[in-house]
Amino acid sequence: MMAAAHTAAPHTLPSAAMYFPPPRRSGSTLQPPSVALGDSRRPCVELHKPVWVIDHNSDEATVTGEIEVDTSLFPCHAAFAIGVELRSPTGLGSSIWRSEWNHDGPNNRPASFIQLGQRLTVDESAYTTVTMRLPRVLLPASQQSRVFTLSCCAFLVDDPRVKSEMNVAKFMVVRKAAPAPVVPAVPTVVRVVAPPCEEEVAVSSGRPAHARLWMGKKAWGKVAKW
Repeated sequence: MMAAAHTAAPHTLPSAAMYFPPPRRSGSTLQPPSVALGDSRRPCVELHKPVWVIDHNSDEATVTGEIEVDTSLFPCHAAFAIGVELRSPTGLGSSIWRSEWNHDGPNNRPASFIQLGQRLTVDESAYTTVTMRLPRVLLPASQQSRVFTLSCCAFLVDDPRVKSEMNVAKFMVVRKAAPAPVVPAVPTVVRVVAPPCEEEVAVSSGRPAHARLWMGKKAWGKVAKW
């Protein structure tokens, strides 16, 4: 019957495909590592970008994303929490990892730099947001990068042993290079040397035009025409 419907209206298929693109599959080259697709046993984690670029003088990097949990894992109306854990190496090439975790619900850690938003529950799916404000101590140096892993699972508040499987997404933080110092321009000094010339002194009115003034030993004198 489905084939008959497609045969009757083949012109509707291309337009419908525009609104319903094929789903991404796990392991596909089109799926970035910042997206960890989930199922009925694992939450779906989708960070908004796989690579986050910060300025050379940034003291903090804000990474955001969304989480979806299938609530059919838990009994109806049972209280559950969504937990996340961020892991990062403490330095370039270091084998020591630092961990930071938090979850929503009544036992949320307000002082953590990882926070989850309010939930939106639709049928058997719960949606929430995650915001990570990475401090400077976790950020890479100038012109370097660092890879972080974000793990997520959901569990019952009354019995944490009842939980979903873990799902992991990865992202990278890259710091820009510091701008090159600007060397101030040195002003060029131009010295203009005037050619030597004989100073001319104006003759007071009433005196001959060809008179010259000169300094004597005692007082000013005058030399008449020559």
